[in-house]
Amino acid sequence: MSHTIETVAGRVRRAQLFYENIEDLFMALGRTSPWEDEEDPPVPTGQEEDIEEAIGFKKVDQIFYVVEDETYGTLSFRDKSWRIIDPEEDDIFEEKCHWIYVSTGFVGDELPLVEYRQIGLFSGVTPHEQYEEEDVLLPAEVEDRGALEVIGNRTSVERKEDQTDKPVLILEF
Repeated sequence: MSHTIETVAGRVRRAQLFYENIEDLFMALGRTSPWEDEEDPPVPTGQEEDIEEAIGFKKVDQIFYVVEDETYGTLSFRDKSWRIIDPEEDDIFEEKCHWIYVSTGFVGDELPLVEYRQIGLFSGVTPHEQYEEEDVLLPAEVEDRGALEVIGNRTSVERKEDQTDKPVLILEF
């Protein structure tokens, strides 16, 4: 019999590879149709390749290495405190950092003001040529959505002109 296990260093290395290839990373909002049970959205299966009824995409504007730290953490996510690790000053391998914080702010009416129920994180997004410099894209402005890295189903969120929606994800590698 043999036993194998993934090492922390291997997980840190995968986080590093992800972090270093962020130039085409976009968060997307979708699913305007109600769920069968609006109070209990279905749990994603992990087999999804796209979000449903995409509303739009926005380039990720915050991405940090983070580690859980109840004493010095300055970011809060799901009842935990997280400390930002600066790869220019800290050794991510010494810090055993295999988490990545990702966020962006969907401001006012930069996307249609509709309810959404899904959040997706896409890597390798390719806009149509005339939109290559844009950070906010409508579905018709995207030539290739790339790979859906993360999907989240949630209860309905109504977008309003005077608010910013700021979905946050912490990815564990």
